[in-house]
Amino acid sequence: MAGFFDGIHDLFKREGRPVTAATLTQALDGKLQEVNALDADILARDQRLALDDIQNPGDETSSRELDNLKSKRRRLVATCDAFRREIAAALEREAEADKISEFQAAAEKGRECSPLAKDLIATIVPAAAAARALLAAHAEFLKAIPMRGVNEWEGNRRISAGLRQLIVLALENPHAIEDAIEESVEACMANAASI
Repeated sequence: MAGFFDGIHDLFKREGRPVTAATLTQALDGKLQEVNALDADILARDQRLALDDIQNPGDETSSRELDNLKSKRRRLVATCDAFRREIAAALEREAEADKISEFQAAAEKGRECSPLAKDLIATIVPAAAAARALLAAHAEFLKAIPMRGVNEWEGNRRISAGLRQLIVLALENPHAIEDAIEESVEACMANAASI
């Protein structure tokens, strides 16, 4: 059936129609209408066969015509089955193409984040020296607290520890945001390429 579908693909190209699940389904619908018409002819000839045998004993013409119609129907049914397989393959190809497009669109959106991340880094890096100075001063402040067991001071320490962790995280790797965006873009492109 590969040759058959090569012919279908060539026909569609000559007619300027794309080979899609939709256009293949339209072609299948035409073949199914032919099968239905043959079914009606076969039924009518089958009913006439008994009468023809009585009217023309020994004449096999009606029987051969009926056999030819049944044979043509079998070929059309096989063609319809091949169309169904080709439609399933076309649907799969179209789904893959859609997924690739989605990954490429996601990668483009990720690329749009890069300049924003660079702007954020440009703001964070100069603030790093001030943040380090704040952390050092804050550590000296915590050392200077004379009564560490008092609830009021413990609450302040917990808040200070959270602030310190946030600042340290930003200071340890100010480029982490940009790296994460680049990794996301690369993952989108790798997913698109793997389809």
